Amino acid sequence: MRFNVKRAPFNDQRVRQALARALDRTALVQDVTLGGQQPAHCLTPPKHRWLYRPQRPSRMIFAGARQLLAEAGFPGGRGFPKVEIQFATLELNQRLLEAVQQMWRRELGVAVTLANKEQRVCSTTSVKLNYDISYAIGSATTLTEHPFRAVHFGWGQQFHRLGQCWIRPAGQGSGAEQDPHGRYELYQQAEALLLEEAPIVPLFFAPGYSSAIRR
Repeated sequence: MRFNVKRAPFNDQRVRQALARALDRTALVQDVTLGGQQPAHCLTPPKHRWLYRPQRPSRMIFAGARQLLAEAGFPGGRGFPKVEIQFATLELNQRLLEAVQQMWRRELGVAVTLANKEQRVCSTTSVKLNYDISYAIGSATTLTEHPFRAVHFGWGQQFHRLGQCWIRPAGQGSGAEQDPHGRYELYQQAEALLLEEAPIVPLFFAPGYSSAIRR
């Protein structure tokens, strides 16, 4: 899921972090998707062939999520504005986001609505930043696209639709990315930044996705 950071309350990092941390991704794949998916606590798929490993995975921390939401001015979800999650028409998407909806209501007291739209409509509203939260599928084929390019150059154009360009990690453009070890360090900085700022919420990895990615 991606947040439109141009719209309140998603222009507050604490709100984004709270929502990201209040999701039981293991329950989502074990009880809802039921297709061999793996819970995604970071952007990089597990068991890939790269030397790269993420340093700061996002974890489910309900108490911390509630505290962050309270600090942002919405204790127990009180005063949280009406927002919706848009998604492309698909029965699995509906079930998945209904589960997300229930988790946020149970853990944070936050109520969101779901908006089932045609794929074409979702794409148009995303490009125009006419959404609150949007559910989308991302993919990548090479390490330079995932996750480093995701933060800076757009990952399947998904990151162009967040409403903000994230800061590049120190060292990018200095030639460090030409060295494999320096490149992996920059990847780690990029992904750590992405998870900390939380403009997106990784939910799960499709079965076999990691093995399909080339180094």
